[in-house]
Amino acid sequence: MNNILVTFKPKLGETQFFNASNKAQADVRLIALKSGFVERLVEYNNRGRFISLVTRIIGFAQLLYSLPKGSKLLIQYPFLPLWIHWCFSGIMRSKFYCIAVVHDLNSVREHGKLNRQEQGALSTFKKLIVHTPSMKELLTSRLTSDIEYGVLEIFPYLAKPNLDQKALKTSSDTVVFAGNLHKSFFLKDLSERNLDYTVFLYGASRPFSDSLAIVYKGSFVPDEVEGVDGTWGLVWDGESCDECSGHYGEYLEIIASHKISLYIACGKPVIVWSKSAMASFVSKHGIGILVDRLDHIGRAIRKADYNQMLKSVECVSRDYISGNYLSSIIKQICNND
Repeated sequence: MNNILVTFKPKLGETQFFNASNKAQADVRLIALKSGFVERLVEYNNRGRFISLVTRIIGFAQLLYSLPKGSKLLIQYPFLPLWIHWCFSGIMRSKFYCIAVVHDLNSVREHGKLNRQEQGALSTFKKLIVHTPSMKELLTSRLTSDIEYGVLEIFPYLAKPNLDQKALKTSSDTVVFAGNLHKSFFLKDLSERNLDYTVFLYGASRPFSDSLAIVYKGSFVPDEVEGVDGTWGLVWDGESCDECSGHYGEYLEIIASHKISLYIACGKPVIVWSKSAMASFVSKHGIGILVDRLDHIGRAIRKADYNQMLKSVECVSRDYISGNYLSSIIKQICNND
């Protein structure tokens, strides 16, 4: 049985497979290769959007027709525009056992519901490796019953551990928020509030001027997290500080945000929305606190047993963030003939 990892690689302009925005895909790729999959590249010309799309389609078609029937194909989803999937659905379902590691459900993230195009694209696969039990529940209610599922619970994050953070003995009121700061609309509201804790922002650029409680700290290389300041990691999205509202905020109800993986790789306990899909994982493993609104953070972190949470973060980092859990899922796929 052939176990093939399908990787899309641009021919021009990039010396590595993935940039900072694709850290999760890069880590899944490395873990899959170490777990028994052999990589086959779909190289495409990235000089322009149209040329990129056409060369990706042609390259993927050539690969599918060259591989032996019965091969297991591991593909990181999404990988092509949804409207293109129908071109390949027949051969993918009939000739191969196709597995998807689902990174995003774009129709849910952008429009709040799983649309028909995305349902069709996902139905191409015979196994879906999804973020959380909540994501699995959503997909099983909308897709055909013959699809198998694996649940990640949390994404791996391959990086050097933040040893300085793990050596801390006492708690602090510094909270880190990292990511696309311009998309995080709640930050503007947060900057205008009187906070009883300090927020350190990390991102490509500063969205607004620093305030007394919010400080822009710049950016960092995704694989090198030792210098990330702060003692707690915040996972929040949407338009409001009072709840995770809007499509981006509500998306947290089904996903395992990659921010959580980053913070744990940094050695930091996390702060998550109490209604998010990750709330149960955080509570079960004792790696952070749940809040209903951002105004509650100061009181919550002062009550928390920070040193105990640091120990729990180290355990989760060893079992999940290191890639061990995902590796076990992938090895089971390899060995299940």
